[in-house]
Amino acid sequence: MKSKLLGMICIILLLAVASSAFAGGGGQRAGRPIELNFAHHYGAGHEATALFQAFADRIMELSGGRVNVTVFPGEALVSGRNMWDALLDGVVDIGVQDTGWALTNFPTLSASYVVGTRFNNSVVSTRAVHDFFTTSDFPENRQVKMLFAYGMTPYCLISRAPLRTLEDLRGVQIRATGSLLPAITALGGTPVGITIAETYDALLRGVADAVIVPLEALEGWNFGEIVKYVTFAPIFGAGHHYIGMNMDTWNSLPRDIQGYIEQASREAMESFTTLFDRLDESAYEFGRRQGVTFYTLPDQELNRWITALRPLELQWVNETAARGFPAREALDKIRSLADRYNAQYGN
Repeated sequence: MKSKLLGMICIILLLAVASSAFAGGGGQRAGRPIELNFAHHYGAGHEATALFQAFADRIMELSGGRVNVTVFPGEALVSGRNMWDALLDGVVDIGVQDTGWALTNFPTLSASYVVGTRFNNSVVSTRAVHDFFTTSDFPENRQVKMLFAYGMTPYCLISRAPLRTLEDLRGVQIRATGSLLPAITALGGTPVGITIAETYDALLRGVADAVIVPLEALEGWNFGEIVKYVTFAPIFGAGHHYIGMNMDTWNSLPRDIQGYIEQASREAMESFTTLFDRLDESAYEFGRRQGVTFYTLPDQELNRWITALRPLELQWVNETAARGFPAREALDKIRSLADRYNAQYGN
């Protein structure tokens, strides 16, 4: 009888130990952190890579070592173009993507790319798109957990030859993303839809003659080594990236862990607000050393470009609404946010 009683006690103790070993939610074993991967497209030397690593480190710090985020830069896990599908499929736990690289996946959030919205600097564009991506209740937000977003400085034209008039743009092969692709066509150029990671080689081989990007790319992506002209034309908007998490992964996390990730995300967004303004300043000096010529469109010529682009806004609204998405609501929201933050941080 005693032996049976001792046997039952042993079994109960073993079950208790086994149960505690898996405490913590999400299949986390005691003493072992939750492992998450984080993929992005920036090279190892880009300042954004350091900020993403700091974001990962902050999650581990806030969680007291309960979450370990391994960062994979340089498209090591997945290309930027395929990031949305990788997030939906769970190939990637956390990922970064420019919405312009897969525009069809973002029927409403792509409103941030409609030509004509003005973001005066990276502080404005980051705060505006962060609010837009993380507080909206559009279809995309129900598929992926939006952690934070950041924006770049206004786009400019970086080119192999001078581009100073509409006539100069005719037939020029220009790399861009998102709504800038039809904008290039409207201006008379030929759009080239490739990712930023593919652009250096395209410029080198003549597959692209120019690229619409923030000025920082002159140095950050080394374009200043092979192209020698920059045209400032404040009509192209700014680049926007979201940092998203697979929804199943997010829902599997304990609530306190979710809170730590959200705190780290807010802090990371703040760290991005001035990044591209600073990088633009550095890129300008880099370009001068490389012999790059900088040119700003005069108002008369700029107005010609604006007139050529004006029909694109109405076209985007009509086509998106026809697919059943709240196009006007989305466009009004991002423009309201841009106006709000331009008034606060636009100088």
